[in-house]
Amino acid sequence: MPNPHACQGIGFWLLGFGILMAAIRLLIADDSAEMRRDLRMILALEQDIQIVALARDGAEAIELASRIQPDVAVMDLDMPRVNGLAGIRGIREKSPGTVCLVLSAEGERGFVQQAMKSGAREYFVKPVQPDELIAAIRRVGAEAAAQKQTLTTQREAEAKKDRYLVKLAEVYAKERRTDDEALKAYEELAARPNCETSWLVTLATAYLIRHEWGKLKTLAERLEKLQSKG
Repeated sequence: MPNPHACQGIGFWLLGFGILMAAIRLLIADDSAEMRRDLRMILALEQDIQIVALARDGAEAIELASRIQPDVAVMDLDMPRVNGLAGIRGIREKSPGTVCLVLSAEGERGFVQQAMKSGAREYFVKPVQPDELIAAIRRVGAEAAAQKQTLTTQREAEAKKDRYLVKLAEVYAKERRTDDEALKAYEELAARPNCETSWLVTLATAYLIRHEWGKLKTLAERLEKLQSKG
């Protein structure tokens, strides 16, 4: 059985004047070994496209995309275990910055519509002209780059907000404040999935002082669950 992994590093190519540009990192998912081989041959001479993973079905495509986070995924539809449509939806969930295009033998309009609803950006019917496929990969690759930049900006903004919120809550906690403004900061921190237990305790103390018994009970149950897991 062939190894589903190709080179997983970050490739670069020259864009004139010695400027290095990151290559489009590509995942190919197709249950046909012949098709995977043909696509590798077609793309072998394209310096700006780097195949980083090969998958034999939708489940493998999701797992590889989750781990490698490619820029573009070329997806077949008719694959075992998990088909291409479910694979596209899974990739969107596990690797939001990856843009999918479909390369399938299915040419009926219904398949095209389902693929687009699942999140595919472009759809090609086999056999496809190499130049058309390469141009499409570059188009969606540019879209993926813009999409990843947007995600990076959003994450940076969220991280900055989190740092500010922690500092604010630390000031409130040091002053032993339990007023509405302080409570809001504690609750926002507690709502974070990976909130530190110390902030949950701080919030519980505030609820206790304010006699907010219903909220305190709910928070106590959450703390008990965390302790049982620990």
